[in-house]
Amino acid sequence: MIKLSVDTIEEFEQYLKDNDLQIAKTIIKVIEENLSTKKRFIPVFEIEVVLENDVLDITLDRKNFITTLETNLLILERHEQYETCSNILNLINQLKIKSIINEAE
Repeated sequence: MIKLSVDTIEEFEQYLKDNDLQIAKTIIKVIEENLSTKKRFIPVFEIEVVLENDVLDITLDRKNFITTLETNLLILERHEQYETCSNILNLINQLKIKSIINEAE
């Protein structure tokens, strides 16, 4: 889990709206590290909201790995991170194959 500190939650939301490259890369890394997990919810970010004196935990549902990767693929394409895009496509294919195998069992 990555720890971030922001003044307000709106600041973090703005990072998401701006398709922040580091946030996208972090999400991809967390998915890659958890491809074989059986846990449903994977912690991604712990966000300290300084002005509100609060801490938020952002998790990712394993069931949304493929759609999350597809969303972040677009962000990485905009930033011309083509090597990482290739890695994302490989991860998506691995997850799709795994899904097909699980359905067949």
